[in-house]
Amino acid sequence: MSSKPYRPSNGTEGDYFMAKFCDRCRGDANNSCSIIAATMMFDIADPNYPAEWVEDESGPHCTAFQPIDDVVSSPRCDKTDDMFQENAE
Repeated sequence: MSSKPYRPSNGTEGDYFMAKFCDRCRGDANNSCSIIAATMMFDIADPNYPAEWVEDESGPHCTAFQPIDDVVSSPRCDKTDDMFQENAE
């Protein structure tokens, strides 16, 4: 599969790409991904432009994408009343 560097053509396309990849990626969980900043600092033809943002036959994607687990388990606060009274007797 042949790929080429990818850069969104406008802000809307960039928002869609970042929502699909960056916002759901472990690499940017704490706004710590250097790839995003580099895509904005360097021209797509610059050798420093990130190689991780590519486009191929399957469309644009980030090769560094690592999905965050969608299920987040957090304990229920024992100081808060149950507002729906599901366990009321």
